[in-house]
Amino acid sequence: MGSVAERVLRASRHPVLVANPTALAADAQPILRRILVPLDVGPLAAEILPLVIEIAKGFGAGITLFRALPP
Repeated sequence: MGSVAERVLRASRHPVLVANPTALAADAQPILRRILVPLDVGPLAAEILPLVIEIAKGFGAGITLFRALPP
């Protein structure tokens, strides 16, 4: 996305959904096809999953879970 979106994502204490607004027509409803969920190894990571599932069902979107581990 951009530097402002990245700062918001890094600073937020709450889940944030970032969507690409340039992919939409001016009068179109948002379309989500895939939702990428980055997870860390902390105990709170999985708490976002019920909300992600609800959003994905509403849009008919797929979910990809991502966990990066140190080399």
